[in-house]
Amino acid sequence: MAATEGKKESLRRGLLPRHIMLMAMAGMIGTGIFKGSGDTLNIAGPSVTIAYLVCGLILFIVMVALAEMAIAYPGLNTSI
Repeated sequence: MAATEGKKESLRRGLLPRHIMLMAMAGMIGTGIFKGSGDTLNIAGPSVTIAYLVCGLILFIVMVALAEMAIAYPGLNTSI
């Protein structure tokens, strides 16, 4: 922290009303997904949990494979 000893920096509070609204919407969506999962589990039984785990495992394998390809071939990363 020696580089910032001479400078005096103040905290800038820049949350706009739209930022607060988006955070509130994200909280509502997360709660809705949690409640919807509970309702689905109540209707279908524990097989839904097994299906979530299988889909999560497949997604994890795909993401690991993408990460390995990005490391093995870094020159092919062309973002548009």
